[in-house]
Amino acid sequence: MPLMSNLACRAWNEDYQMLKVELLEASTQGRLAVAGMDTHLRAVSAIRRAVQQTAKAARLLHNKTSTNETAPAQTTQQYVCMTA
Repeated sequence: MPLMSNLACRAWNEDYQMLKVELLEASTQGRLAVAGMDTHLRAVSAIRRAVQQTAKAARLLHNKTSTNETAPAQTTQQYVCMTA
């Protein structure tokens, strides 16, 4: 079972990008202090990296333990959630 489907992965990445834009806009409009914006951006970036690394680890574990010989390119599409 994939960690995240391609559709869920795309939606998660879109939400992440929208959150970044909202934080930047809030700061430029004076609704959020620059220090607060920086703190939030660093936190969401760390979460993004954690999600990506977890997905990568799941893919690698699946490849290692899989009894069904699947081409890595096919498995990668199912398990890795990366942003552009």
